Amino acid sequence: MLEARKSASDAYKLWQQWNKPKYGPLFDLMQRTRAHYKYAVRFCRKHEQQIEADKHANFLAQKNYNSFLKAVSRSKTPGSVFTSKVG
Repeated sequence: MLEARKSASDAYKLWQQWNKPKYGPLFDLMQRTRAHYKYAVRFCRKHEQQIEADKHANFLAQKNYNSFLKAVSRSKTPGSVFTSKVG
């Protein structure tokens, strides 16, 4: 997602330097990179739980238990009936 954000920002700055054309290759580039960035943000929001679960699984696979426990305690949703502490 960071690459998409950087490319969208660069394309926007280039488009702005050329006096914000309403059509043409710079306009198309700016629109295309912005759409790609917005798609990446939507994808991350839609798959947020899966991304978080993968991160936790990687901590366990690497036997990095301290980072795992910190990530689990941070990811507890407010109002949850489950405890945020293990052990």
